[in-house]
Amino acid sequence: MPTSPARMRRLFLEPEASYPIAAAARVLGMRVRELREWIGSGEIESTGNGDSERLPWSEVAAMAIELWPQAELEQALGDEVTRAMPDLVRLAELHVRVPRFEVLGMEQLAAREGTSVDDLVSRQLLDAVSAEGTWLVATVPGFAEALRWPCSEG
Repeated sequence: MPTSPARMRRLFLEPEASYPIAAAARVLGMRVRELREWIGSGEIESTGNGDSERLPWSEVAAMAIELWPQAELEQALGDEVTRAMPDLVRLAELHVRVPRFEVLGMEQLAAREGTSVDDLVSRQLLDAVSAEGTWLVATVPGFAEALRWPCSEG
């Protein structure tokens, strides 16, 4: 089930404190069984059990960020992106010059993973800045909150 801009907007602009499992699966565009597998593996944490089992908004949003290309999410949010996402989390341009073989390698890796080079590079950069997180938190105002988002919300 592909994710629609309407579902993206609903999750980030009309967040609920928590979601029943079926509702979370719907907003994420996945099957309930697949979502339960993520819960079972410990990738995401639910509260309650049985019919009262729910996922906090922060867990659903974190999973959405893993599943949805950020450029598509920001496009779906439009002018309201400033209300939904902290400034340091939003996309910014970065121009770099690297050897051609690295460009070709990133293009091939992105194609193999079914993603864009932008998303692939963004994940690699997140790993790099996370490794230096202690220093960056002390150096860059708002960095800690951006690094934890959306788990630092609500």
